[in-house]
Amino acid sequence: MKKIDKVSFLIAMPQMSDANFKQSVILLLEDSSKGAFGLIINNPLSITLNQIGKDQQLECNDAIKNIPAYQGGPVQTELGWIVHDNNKVEEKQEILPGVYLSTSKESLEELLKNDSQQIRFFLGYSGWGIDQLNNEIKIGTWISTEANKEIIFNSSPKTIWNTVLKKMNIDPAGLIPGGESIN
Repeated sequence: MKKIDKVSFLIAMPQMSDANFKQSVILLLEDSSKGAFGLIINNPLSITLNQIGKDQQLECNDAIKNIPAYQGGPVQTELGWIVHDNNKVEEKQEILPGVYLSTSKESLEELLKNDSQQIRFFLGYSGWGIDQLNNEIKIGTWISTEANKEIIFNSSPKTIWNTVLKKMNIDPAGLIPGGESIN
């Protein structure tokens, strides 16, 4: 895996009209001259880690079997991404202190067996072409802030958007749609 230098949260503003991203918080993993890539952290699916394991013929520990999988974004929804805090997994890339990204079936197998870690499994990802995200930020569709482990693993998906904004000293109730919208 390519080294990830600076990870941040990307927060959708009210003028975001694309249903895929309404009130989303994205763990932005790459933003370079080649484009941008991230995972929506507050869009749980109705499928669980246990179902993901069964689909891959893998056992899932009872302690984590009911954790939902998440829709990482609308791009390549057949691909899986795992964000976790298990430093013993061989195939991993540290994205934040003590937070790792893994993509292999072997990593998934190891993580599903373990009950003493925090884990988020994502199907699909969010992606932007060259300068696309920068243009969307310029017109006010997104704002960004520093990412942190606590929000990723310990916040309710229903409250993440509000929580991140409040940590930025922004009152979500005071945000009003304005400017151009992105469809």
